[in-house]
Amino acid sequence: MNVMIMGCGRVGARIAGILDQTGHTVTVLDIDAGSFRRLPDGFGGKRALGNAIDGPTLERYGIESMD
Repeated sequence: MNVMIMGCGRVGARIAGILDQTGHTVTVLDIDAGSFRRLPDGFGGKRALGNAIDGPTLERYGIESMD
């Protein structure tokens, strides 16, 4: 599954880590680069900096291809 997590707070980071660990393709989008520190060590997904309510930002990070 190809997913985008919008927001890298405690919940978003946890879900992203679980999905990544189980073999899914994960992109995490957040407006604060510092929030990516919450991702688990070894996170293999993408970290995307931007606003999740901005259409062009979502398109830039491939929202059309997400499940």
